[in-house]
Amino acid sequence: MSCKLFYYYDLVTSLSPELKNIYDQNKSGQGARGLNVSIKEGQQIGRIGGQTLDFAVWDMDVKLTGFIIPEHYEGEAWKIHTADPLNYYADELKTKVLSKYVRTTEPVSGKIDYDIDGKLVGNWFLEGTGGYISKGNEGGKEYWKGHLSLVYDHFDPTSIVISMGDYGGKEMQFGVKGNKPDPATVDTATGLVKYEIVGQDWDGLNGYSWDRSTLIKGLKAKNHEEYVAGTVLVQMLEGRKIKFEAFPGKNAGQIPAFTANAKIYER
Repeated sequence: MSCKLFYYYDLVTSLSPELKNIYDQNKSGQGARGLNVSIKEGQQIGRIGGQTLDFAVWDMDVKLTGFIIPEHYEGEAWKIHTADPLNYYADELKTKVLSKYVRTTEPVSGKIDYDIDGKLVGNWFLEGTGGYISKGNEGGKEYWKGHLSLVYDHFDPTSIVISMGDYGGKEMQFGVKGNKPDPATVDTATGLVKYEIVGQDWDGLNGYSWDRSTLIKGLKAKNHEEYVAGTVLVQMLEGRKIKFEAFPGKNAGQIPAFTANAKIYER
């Protein structure tokens, strides 16, 4: 019988003594190898420290509907089956986990599939790269350079986020000065759109920026609009094709139009 439900825990910094002992007895000098170990309810697997935990649930019977072309994700085929982990917890555990959540807006576990056909919002891939894992990119090295997203903050979904795999040679994401226009309203009739991009933080207690470690419910994104980091130009050419160009260090008034460096993204 094939497995249809998967959990993964990445960036665990230490295993529980019991699992560490099993690992040490079975590790290979040739590198990583798979282990099949039965885990009981409530059993400690490991710990994290000094970093965040990368965790997800994949349910092969669930398919996200917000990716317009699921085939773009064949390089990581499990991604379109990402499910809300709360749906698989017993009530007691669900209550405990929810007490640790920062986000309070539904869906409280977040969202990754924002595409709306014919609208700017969602994920885009550099034309000709074939989707999530670029064609011809051996081992998927720096595959993210062909990625572009115009979505919303993971804690405060009222705040626009522009995430670029290649912004002046680096992967970067920013908030939007004025927080408009909403990419969910931008289509081919909108024409050229200029977004001034700014650093983004979250308001914590007493007017200070969140320290990223204190548990605070209902964080609100805070854009640092006093300093414009750059400007991006974007225009929807077709329902599933856009023209895009980033101008680091420039404000909107300095950028009248696209240059020859503009790129086409598709989905």
